[in-house]
Amino acid sequence: MFSSIVEVNSQELEQEGLVWENNLINIGAVMPEQGERIADFYYLNQTDSNAYINEVITDCGCAVVAYSQDSLAPSKIGHLQITFDPESRGGTFSKMIVVKSNVKPLGDSLFLEGVNVHFPSDPESHYKIKKGGLGFVFDQNNLGTLYTNKPKFKVVDFYNFNDFPVQLNLKQDSVPDHVKVRMVPPVVESNTRGVLEIEYDPIIKNDLGFVRDSFTLSFLSGEHFEIPINLLATIHEYFDPLPVSQVDEVPKLLIAEMEINLGKIGSKKCGFTNTNT
Repeated sequence: MFSSIVEVNSQELEQEGLVWENNLINIGAVMPEQGERIADFYYLNQTDSNAYINEVITDCGCAVVAYSQDSLAPSKIGHLQITFDPESRGGTFSKMIVVKSNVKPLGDSLFLEGVNVHFPSDPESHYKIKKGGLGFVFDQNNLGTLYTNKPKFKVVDFYNFNDFPVQLNLKQDSVPDHVKVRMVPPVVESNTRGVLEIEYDPIIKNDLGFVRDSFTLSFLSGEHFEIPINLLATIHEYFDPLPVSQVDEVPKLLIAEMEINLGKIGSKKCGFTNTNT
């Protein structure tokens, strides 16, 4: 059990109770062979009396919580630590942590997110796409559907089949401006795994619809080498949610005929009319 306490200016915050610095932390890619991952949540006692945590509930035994049960004076900051055990089912995860305190008995909800990359039983057959001695699952990586209001993140795991460690070159001439790539860990040893954390910004891309990006990543080892990276995505324009009171005021697309009977298929032509109101 432990706590971390520092002074803050409580007048800068308008909320009351326990005010959390972040209620969601994304720890990115997690690989079982690299051990447990830790996330730290900090909170402010934004009340005029002492506050303390009564209970912390998690929705999975893979998330273990450590916190101080001591009282926290007004305008002080406390610390809650989550240890995530990756020896669970692989894939994207979102774990909820409910923190019940004397100032909020019903609890505050925190979330721990990330991607658990399971270790395959046979790396040679699992990472069958070889590029420069690095093994990948797919030759092309589909980012799925993106919207123009925020970037999309993709985790691409690989296996280093080389007999030497590799790391990303700090100078990447081929990577486009709308793509950022980070490797975890920064140095991937021989016969171990790593991940490429790819951030794709559709705003900078400035395009809509189906898009394809092909570029090379530069690596350093005993000598310099490059591998091709192929990304696929579908970009949609983002529109803010529309209040119910404005539904009848926005433009609508009206289609004259919702059903068209083509009859017997032949050289016959047909069409429909749409009107932008």
